[in-house]
Amino acid sequence: MFSPVWNYLKGYVIIKASGLSAGKFINMTSYYGINLWDIKNDGKAYYIKADIKDADELKEISRKSGCRTEVIKYKGLPVLIRKIKKRKAYALGAFIFAALLYFLSGFVWTVKVEGNYRVPAEDIKQFCRQNGIYPGALKKNIEQADAAELIIANFKDISWASVSVRGTEAVISVAETIPEVKIIDNSYACDIISDMDGIIENITVISGTPLVRAGDVVKKGDVLVSGRLEIKDGEEVKGEKYVKAEAYIRAQTVHKLILKVNLNQKIKQYTGRSTKKAEIWLLGKKIEIGFDTGYNNYDKELFSDFSLKIGDYKAPFSIKVYSINEYETVTKRITENQAEKKARDYLEAEEEELFGIESYVTDEKISGSVQKDSYVYTAFITVSQKIGVEDRAGYNNGTLRGENN
Repeated sequence: MFSPVWNYLKGYVIIKASGLSAGKFINMTSYYGINLWDIKNDGKAYYIKADIKDADELKEISRKSGCRTEVIKYKGLPVLIRKIKKRKAYALGAFIFAALLYFLSGFVWTVKVEGNYRVPAEDIKQFCRQNGIYPGALKKNIEQADAAELIIANFKDISWASVSVRGTEAVISVAETIPEVKIIDNSYACDIISDMDGIIENITVISGTPLVRAGDVVKKGDVLVSGRLEIKDGEEVKGEKYVKAEAYIRAQTVHKLILKVNLNQKIKQYTGRSTKKAEIWLLGKKIEIGFDTGYNNYDKELFSDFSLKIGDYKAPFSIKVYSINEYETVTKRITENQAEKKARDYLEAEEEELFGIESYVTDEKISGSVQKDSYVYTAFITVSQKIGVEDRAGYNNGTLRGENN
């Protein structure tokens, strides 16, 4: 099994032998004690491997046998060494590259966090940076066990941590604690009242007595779920119990919104004049290259960015080239359609803030008109949303009145 390795270390040649005397040539090499291997015949010629030291003797045997031979290729370590001697610059470059690769392998170039869900990865990385684990840190200086203990001690939501270095990557693995269960305070009694007008879509009561059902019309202030429970023996009421009413209630509500959009809008009008400007950052200092344009108003747009980076490590050197485009601010009157689009875009962007995170629009009736320099946009929006707020009024200032009368 070591023959291929040994043959490579000694060096060998691949010879092509052709003609009627090819068989005689092979027999004569055996007679002279020359070792041949991997003898192959493609029907036209023989392909033979032999020690590189026997190459000259094989030429003489070829002449004596009358066989035509041709050296196809020289292979092995001696051939490689000969090539390296001829190309000293190439050899030096390969040596420097190998040395540099070995040197760089002694550093951490990327930091990876895994297993986290609630704790942001950037917070963990920032803490590790402060404790010596960061792109560019020496691997031998990282105390893995100590770093893991520090992470557990610093983050209350992390119950277990480990730090390992794999190649040039530092991996921080964590396991988070079980989230704290939100404790609902049931020590007081209350009703749930409506905080807006609407039509009940559905109601799911957790505790308390429901006073409305799907399809009912309610006004702001109406009691939706009472905190009073009747204790009955058959149909006869024996007593009362007061609890904290809890329920999930959705209703269809209607909102009137009026927006005014100024028809005279200030816009950017580019002059066509532009130039380039470069910023060289070196060790946190900025050097600007470029002429003072004299532009009063301009946009600065990144054109190209060159920076040196190995993994997550960024070298303290970069070159950024910006495109500087001059513009003038002009007043332009927009059309009614453009004004309406601006109003609708605003409503869509602010829908969650206006109506709540669990709401969605089911219908809308809109109208618009021009009034002097403004476009007045009026919208009647029907929204499906969660309603209901706690009301402790009548329950002894929020204390439990007792379970039975």
